[in-house]
Amino acid sequence: MRLLACLCLAAAASVPSAAAADPGPPRGEPCGFVSTNGTDSGSPRTFAGVIYGGPLVAPGAEVSITCSIVLNDVRRTAPAVVSETAGPAAHAVVLPPTPMSYVAEDWDLPYLCSAATVDGAAWYWDAATGTWSADPAAPCDPAVTPNAGDPWPCHELVACLVPVLDAAVCPVLVALPSVPGVVDVEEDGDVHVAGEPLWDCPPYDEWT
Repeated sequence: MRLLACLCLAAAASVPSAAAADPGPPRGEPCGFVSTNGTDSGSPRTFAGVIYGGPLVAPGAEVSITCSIVLNDVRRTAPAVVSETAGPAAHAVVLPPTPMSYVAEDWDLPYLCSAATVDGAAWYWDAATGTWSADPAAPCDPAVTPNAGDPWPCHELVACLVPVLDAAVCPVLVALPSVPGVVDVEEDGDVHVAGEPLWDCPPYDEWT
């Protein structure tokens, strides 16, 4: 009996606890950006706009998101000309539309790179597969910018982005599983983290 008890204890010690289990990649939206080159003419040219990312959800873990733009390097090894980070935060994180600008030649190719951490483990958005990968060489998204002199679609860019963002983000949020009391996802895609609103999908009823 004593030998059996020892064997059981040894087996239990060899199995990682649920708290220590690898939470895996985050779930949710990668990064996006909108920019224009304004009234600049010739090359190099200044591109300005906003960059944003998420929301990302990782229930029970700390999660962060980093949105970067690199030039002429789909594999994200070149220095970023723009980089913004949100988090780490418990359970979920979002990078709200954040002003950004960078200078590029007309022939430079910009790429949008999305990276995240979940409990310190690094994840990279793979544009080829549309999934989060542990491979730091996962390809970034080609970044499409307007033609020279294109005006903003309206005067308040962040306000203009709301319907565009929600059209892409809310269907993803609706499909996320809830963890009651930790990350709650409502039928319309509204997300609450520990009871506090993180994202408001139409009809807008979380903020006035």
